[in-house]
Parts: sequence; C-alpha cells; structure tokens
Amino acid sequence: YRWMPEFRIYRGRLPHWRLDGGIYFVTWCLADGIADLDGAERDVVLSALRHFDGARYRLYAGVVMNDHVHVLVEPHGG
Repeated sequence: YRWMPEFRIYRGRLPHWRLDGGIYFVTWCLADGIADLDGAERDVVLSALRHFDGARYRLYAGVVMNDHVHVLVEPHGG
C-alpha cells in the first residue's frame, strides 16, 4: 500500500509507535505512591504542554486531572 504512511513499532525503554503525519491521543498517570496533583501543580503541567505547542508538536487538546493527563497532539517531523 504505497499510499499509506509508514507505521513503525520499535522499543527503547518503553514501546514506541510512530505514524508519520499521525495525530496521537496520549494518556499517562502518576507513579504509584505519588499523591494527587493539586490545582497549582496541574497548572504547571498544562503550562509545560503549552510551552512546546508549535515548536515540537501541535497541541490540539489537553486535560490534566489529579492523577493522570490526556493530550491530543500532532508531532512535527524529525
């Protein structure tokens, strides 16, 4: 299928899935034993996500909960 972008799966410390031109829905959670994030800490995480918007990726949406984060991003090439 020459019209389909290349989908790659590779492994470093964690598994990685890569699709050139893809938009990713990513979720991550706090490590076990870490207390829930308070409002100020959630603001710091969201600020960090916004910092790289336009430089490393396009941030379509993001939400920082007390114990996990969801983002919808499109990485830039490279």
